[in-house]
Amino acid sequence: MLVAARALKELNPDIEVVLAGQELMSTGYAIGKADLLIQGGEPDAIRHGDTLLTDLYEGEQFEYILSNPPFGMDWEVQQQSVKEQAKVPGSRFSHGLPGKDDGQMLFLAHVASKLMPAGPNGAGGRGAVVSNGSPLFTGASGSGPDKIRAWLLESDLVDAIIQLPTNMFYGTGISTYVWILDTNKEEHRKGFVQLIDASECWSVPDKGLGEKRREMKEPDRKRVLEEYAAFEDTEISKVLASADLGFHDVKVTKQKRLHVAVTPEAVAQVLEHKSAVPEHADVLADVADVKFNDLPEALKAAAKKRGVKMLAGMIDEVLEAVGVPDENAEPSFDRKGNPILDPAFSMTERIPLTEDVGEHMEREVLPFALDVA
Repeated sequence: MLVAARALKELNPDIEVVLAGQELMSTGYAIGKADLLIQGGEPDAIRHGDTLLTDLYEGEQFEYILSNPPFGMDWEVQQQSVKEQAKVPGSRFSHGLPGKDDGQMLFLAHVASKLMPAGPNGAGGRGAVVSNGSPLFTGASGSGPDKIRAWLLESDLVDAIIQLPTNMFYGTGISTYVWILDTNKEEHRKGFVQLIDASECWSVPDKGLGEKRREMKEPDRKRVLEEYAAFEDTEISKVLASADLGFHDVKVTKQKRLHVAVTPEAVAQVLEHKSAVPEHADVLADVADVKFNDLPEALKAAAKKRGVKMLAGMIDEVLEAVGVPDENAEPSFDRKGNPILDPAFSMTERIPLTEDVGEHMEREVLPFALDVA
């Protein structure tokens, strides 16, 4: 907070900076309070408490927020309280909940909810949240994490996402990202998200500390700022419409191709059906040369000729018993005319929201996969 305050005053010596912070860890809280006392700050500017359980600044919103929540934090302890809070429409956690093994997206939602709304003359709130890659990718379509991302993107709150170099933190060497949130984007940035790959914008520090073997010195930070300000597609920058980051998960199925094989095993299976009689074996023999898709009508005709009933359940049993995979056969249908799907085939196609599902399937899937739908 103090570093941020100094940076703001360097930009505008006349600015009035009011600090506010919340910290759960007792050591972090104590160090922060001590720093405030030593450097002439207001010691009550930092408050001690669990952000997920209690917002100690409830009802307040801010122009600038910085947050570095724990990566992969289990929030089972806070789960009951968070779920109760999420029931309140429009509250900070009402847009979706992540899995209990990683609470990063809860902090992302919290920061977004605490930003000052857009106002005249560029007024609004800007936030920066450091995370690992989980908030970018975790969760299937329609899941809690996906709903949080959808809310942020559809509300046009995501201004930029910046990938930092690895080995930037002394406790971990993993890739990290900074989400830049803004409630009042510049006009030319509205409706867009800028992705910046700053993973190679680093220098060797004078002295390493744990996993921290890289840092972003002034020239490195300057390049990132220049890319951000240019707002163009370059080697390390990509500008996308918000909708480009959304997608549909479309389940792709495959239709079976079957031919009729009246084997002793198939006959035995059919005769075990509760409505079967011995004469049904003769019915099966009568339809042994029929195409699979013609079986339902052929079975009814053969059964009538033999003087036995052919109920719907019996037809289903016969189709199940005599249908044998055959790549040269026609795509197969059940007695109701529905495609018979292959349960062994499973595929999901991820389609951007900006693309027509039918056109995408025609172009990217159907030419390369026989009998899928």
